[in-house]
Amino acid sequence: GFSSIFRQQPVMNCYRTLSLPVLCFALAIITGVKQRIPTLDGYDPGSCNYTIHGKEVLVKDRDDNEIILICVKDKNGYKWKSTDGTKNTVGEFFNPGDDCADVLNKRQDSEDGFYWITLKGPNLYKVYCDMTTDGGGFILVGRINGSKTWSVPSNSNPVEPYGEPHWLSSLGDAPIMDFRVQMATSEDFKDTKAHWSFRLQSQRPLKNLMTTADGCDQRSAGIGNIAYVKDLQTEKIVSTKLRCSKFGFAHHIVLKFGWGKQEINRLENLINKINTSLSKSKCLS
Repeated sequence: GFSSIFRQQPVMNCYRTLSLPVLCFALAIITGVKQRIPTLDGYDPGSCNYTIHGKEVLVKDRDDNEIILICVKDKNGYKWKSTDGTKNTVGEFFNPGDDCADVLNKRQDSEDGFYWITLKGPNLYKVYCDMTTDGGGFILVGRINGSKTWSVPSNSNPVEPYGEPHWLSSLGDAPIMDFRVQMATSEDFKDTKAHWSFRLQSQRPLKNLMTTADGCDQRSAGIGNIAYVKDLQTEKIVSTKLRCSKFGFAHHIVLKFGWGKQEINRLENLINKINTSLSKSKCLS
């Protein structure tokens, strides 16, 4: 990217006819001098303050495309702003949202895709947000393509709808009220067989989603303390009495099968036989 700085170079044109006085005309020609904008490797433009007020930098946006930012000052202080003044930058690295729902509230034109969020903390997380299903604002936290959830790796890389199967391990402390499970027999999910949404009775960390209490028991772990279950294929609430959605028996020391206590406390042991799991985070004051 480039910005242009202009300077004036006077060009003198003098005409003299016989003994007549000399007439001199100055023609001001504006020439553009190209100055390269600093290109940063990554999403972080650095601090925006009075020392770099007016400075432009080139970084990557949330979709890994290049974007030019300028350090500006408004009534709230200094901040980075896209040189395209019409672009809403909520959800970018330099202007993250609290969660996907917060991004959706602040930019009504939000589409499914990657966004930066903070969960109201000091750290930044790049996540895939579903902005369309059931009102939108869901974080994609896991994807598997088999029946053994305990064999699926966990890491801090964002989960992609059609990417490598894994659980997102960095959001264990994310407070949740809604949790979605979608199952299909095709990679594009056009052949969805089941799509459920669980509303919890109270907010709890994602890492504590699976439990042996709150309606569940020591023999069968599951999502406990459920307020209601909604079938997203019919868009109807199908149960207000189910308190625990169980996903298998507790680990048997002889048979070597079932959910172990350690696995219950880990995000990667959420659900059997799913392709994608989605979590809707709501940070309540």
